[in-house]
Amino acid sequence: MICTESDLVDELNIVTLNHDTLVEQVLAANGIEFSDGFGRPDGDVRWFEGSFASGCKVRLIKPHGSISWWRQGSGKVIQPADIADRNSQSWRDGQGQLVKGVGATPSFLTGVSKVFSYNQGAFADHNYMLLSLLQRERLMVMSGYGWGDIPINFQLQNWFDRSRENRMVLLHRKPDELRDGSLELMQIYDGYTTQGRIVPIEKWLGDACMGDLRQFL
Repeated sequence: MICTESDLVDELNIVTLNHDTLVEQVLAANGIEFSDGFGRPDGDVRWFEGSFASGCKVRLIKPHGSISWWRQGSGKVIQPADIADRNSQSWRDGQGQLVKGVGATPSFLTGVSKVFSYNQGAFADHNYMLLSLLQRERLMVMSGYGWGDIPINFQLQNWFDRSRENRMVLLHRKPDELRDGSLELMQIYDGYTTQGRIVPIEKWLGDACMGDLRQFL
């Protein structure tokens, strides 16, 4: 992960399609403050506020939701202050009142029907953030994505088409295998690597260091 204390990084936007909380755990374990659209703890929970803290250097965007997201009552989305807490029926707010109407299972998107939920609630806000980033950012560091989500692939292709300055650094131990496994990536990979718009680095994210990325920042 890029060091957030580096003077080469003004802000770091982390987009993950995974439902797990690995990124949150790593950030918290390293004492790194981040904004994910949820407010400050209110007792056992954090309420989704629909905005990302402008003064925070690190933002976490999860277009498909998370196993730490739960629907409550009238459709509001909440997150436990302790993301490992799964006792949703016993959560209390800052006034000590039981938080009622919490769903029995976390709220995340999966399967082919997920595209219909992109414009609803917290998912809409996180997808809006993703689209906003794709409009203004020129550099993307990608690792772990298998290029199997067609709506996301369309957004990536739109991002490449938006500007010839847009460049992706692709961290993957065997990028040729990734290319051959995706029709969309296969169609653009050779041309874009020749043009320097896709820069493959044959390492996983966990093996990469700042030195591998410094020349692109």
